[in-house]
Amino acid sequence: AQQLHDKLQDLISYAPDIVLRPTEHAGHAVDLARDAATGDRSVLVVSVSGDGGYNEVVNGVMQAGNPKAVCAVLAAGNANDHSRITGTKPL
Repeated sequence: AQQLHDKLQDLISYAPDIVLRPTEHAGHAVDLARDAATGDRSVLVVSVSGDGGYNEVVNGVMQAGNPKAVCAVLAAGNANDHSRITGTKPL
């Protein structure tokens, strides 16, 4: 997890409006995603997680009610179900 975090930190140094928000407990991604998607601006919320984390992100974005908010997933779960299922398919 730390290596992935460090790589993401390197990538976002090129785009200052990207913010990393690691979860602290089960259900936290709902709150983080809802807060990120609240408002009327275009926003992309990327979940680096397994299906549980992605589910929380989708729920949080849906709760925000912002039609300009979009979710994406970078598969990184323990079982890697997302990685196997999505493969190289476009989002």
